[in-house]
Amino acid sequence: MRPLRRIALVVVLLAVSLPAGNPFAREEPAHGTVLLVRHAHRQDATADPPLSETGTARAAALASLLEGAGVTAIYTTQYRRTIDTAAPLAKATAVAPVVVPGKETAALVSRIRASAPGDLILVVGHSNTIPEILASLGCREVVAIADDQYDDLFVVLPRGGSPPAMLRLKY
Repeated sequence: MRPLRRIALVVVLLAVSLPAGNPFAREEPAHGTVLLVRHAHRQDATADPPLSETGTARAAALASLLEGAGVTAIYTTQYRRTIDTAAPLAKATAVAPVVVPGKETAALVSRIRASAPGDLILVVGHSNTIPEILASLGCREVVAIADDQYDDLFVVLPRGGSPPAMLRLKY
């Protein structure tokens, strides 16, 4: 089943990245493709908890899904739950996560905008930071993430001169 999920993700990414009009007249996107996930399930509601067993399994599933996708950068916040969510993928790909404090959305978006068009960037955030990041990247759809929702994978595909395409997938 996992190989089918990878194939489905690649097909969706390719389909969404195709230009709407003339396939030969395409403006280069300003930055790389961005994948955003909320941290996996936390063990409890304390200030900085580790992942629960379910969260650890979800982090492993994320790594399994993305390890062959070509992730070039990983960003997390300073909290253990985001760092632990990214850790299996970071280990599998040898991409060192960069910590950007959760309240510094503008700094994170600046880093993303400075990436190369071919980059694939993973951001592990929170239910309140992901919508803000999506809006800052130009996504028009208003996103809400429920407190018990941990399975969203947002894919932001820049389209030069137009608002980015955004997919909301489940993993």
